[in-house]
Amino acid sequence: MLDLLEELTALPGPSGYERAIARRMLAGMRELGVEVEMDRMGNVIGYVPGRSHDQKVMLDAHTDEVGLMVKCITDDGLIYFDQNGIISAMCLPSAKVQMVTRERLYTGVIGTKSAHLMMDEEVNKPVSTLDLWIDVGATSREDLLAMGIRPGTPIVFYPNFERVGDGFVMSKAIDNRVGCTLLLKTLESLAHTTLDVDLFVTASVQEEVGSRGARVVAQRVVPDWAVFVDTVPARDPSAVPQKTTAELGKGPVFRAMDVLPSMMGTLYSEVIRERMVAVAEAESLPYQFDIFRTWTDAATVHLEGPQGVSAGTVFVPRRYAHSPAEIMKVSDMEAARDLILAFLKSLSVEDLAGTNWLD
Repeated sequence: MLDLLEELTALPGPSGYERAIARRMLAGMRELGVEVEMDRMGNVIGYVPGRSHDQKVMLDAHTDEVGLMVKCITDDGLIYFDQNGIISAMCLPSAKVQMVTRERLYTGVIGTKSAHLMMDEEVNKPVSTLDLWIDVGATSREDLLAMGIRPGTPIVFYPNFERVGDGFVMSKAIDNRVGCTLLLKTLESLAHTTLDVDLFVTASVQEEVGSRGARVVAQRVVPDWAVFVDTVPARDPSAVPQKTTAELGKGPVFRAMDVLPSMMGTLYSEVIRERMVAVAEAESLPYQFDIFRTWTDAATVHLEGPQGVSAGTVFVPRRYAHSPAEIMKVSDMEAARDLILAFLKSLSVEDLAGTNWLD
């Protein structure tokens, strides 16, 4: 599982440019004998028929990672950029990045003013992306254009997968190549199993910029239940429990609510959450709960179809969200793998058909 995760984290896939990871997910599903297709947006939709075709469950993970995008290039060969997804500017200075052109990847570094050149009043000045640039070793605008680098070129953090400490993994794009890995591993485990209900396994695009791809998938699949496999910020020394309750090493997270001040978010199905808890306890798997000020693909999916979609979560906690190096505990991912499989096997047509708000 970790070998696959390493492979997937190395692929570039910023929002809107998920081509490499989408192709890998498509190929991976085909290798497992799954009926699969890709839509115009780049969403990958796998179908595993159940004993009955009356009810449908959707297992979703987004393929995109946070990134940057070239905004302008200068005559002396430097690159200014904007964010593609939510990233704190504090984590950007001196980060290695990859410029994703059609022909190849180019390595660069995010430059900032050297401490040796700063005036006293600049030392504690907040970091702004406007004051940062990318250096790929070019000396002119013409050099960059010859590389295929121009305004609109996507940028990702440089691959840096590493197993660290006692059972931890560090990498860029843990969010959400963990989810992509779990999708493929779930399909692998189901190779000789027939579920009671139809299963749609979907690798969706553009979650980091508003859960756009998953909405299109849901309009096509029209599932009864949907379970979202993603990551969630975990506690670190900067985060008190009032900000986040998820912790590394305590198992996957079942979320009750996520919401932004704009009111974009999801109130998750209590029925699915209770089933997740029952399955986890039956399988002696750890789990934890949270609510968080964010959104996931559920925010758009749960509103689709003539009756809406009941939404649930299996989230893997990780630290240093949306940074060049996120950290997760392998045991949390393993528990999520076992939980997803046991949950899917527990479902019946009656479960999905009987979901009623008054139950």
